[in-house]
Amino acid sequence: MREIQDKAAVRAVVPDVDARQRLGVSVEAGFDIVSREDASDRLAPDHLGYLGVHYIVKPIAGDLTPEQFFLANRECEIQVHTLAQTAWATNAHGLLYKSVSQPDARLSRRINRLVALVELFDQEMAEVRRTMEEDPAYRDLKILAILKRFYLPLAVQPDSSDELSLTILPVVRSSYSAEETENFEPLMAAYIASSGPTLREILTSYADDSRRSPLLFQPEVIAIAERLSQRPRLLRSLWDMTLDPALLTRLSDALGAPA
Repeated sequence: MREIQDKAAVRAVVPDVDARQRLGVSVEAGFDIVSREDASDRLAPDHLGYLGVHYIVKPIAGDLTPEQFFLANRECEIQVHTLAQTAWATNAHGLLYKSVSQPDARLSRRINRLVALVELFDQEMAEVRRTMEEDPAYRDLKILAILKRFYLPLAVQPDSSDELSLTILPVVRSSYSAEETENFEPLMAAYIASSGPTLREILTSYADDSRRSPLLFQPEVIAIAERLSQRPRLLRSLWDMTLDPALLTRLSDALGAPA
């Protein structure tokens, strides 16, 4: 029992190798790392086999509350796999290591050859994801999906126009820094936590007003309201270069945040 390091263990499964790298950064920041092993480093260039990153970690002493002191110096294994890696490992483990009889070398080789497809799949998916995320249209769709999740609980009239959203969002997005865009969801969550009730009151008050701004009942109203509270001059300057200035004026007046 003293020699077994992974008496406690967890496997984290992420979409691709880029996500695996990001999670690795978080693991290394959040724990005292005893060891880190990338299984591919054990393989010779002409060999194929199990893939994945394994950490042996301990809690950082300063992070423990008095009730958690019993965890001091306790070790845990964290395995980090991509979806493709865990699919291969799950099947190979059952066929190669849990088999009632030892597979012959040819069958083992066939199973291990599939690792090449796993590596190719992960690399191609990561490249496709990077290419898509560099496309402004993809970024706007991703932002719209986030805004919809926050908007629907506030919505007095849940029907909205995606076409209008995708006309407005490129301008609104350009008023956010790269760091803010990367952390857009927590940024919107913080804004809704502080201003959500007020925003809902405004939407309710204009529900039957024929003079209302059409943007009041669009998901992007959340991002516009947040920018009006934080960077109104920047939003106004970017808006006026591309969109109708009166549209923002009507909306900002309704929100009580003239720009």
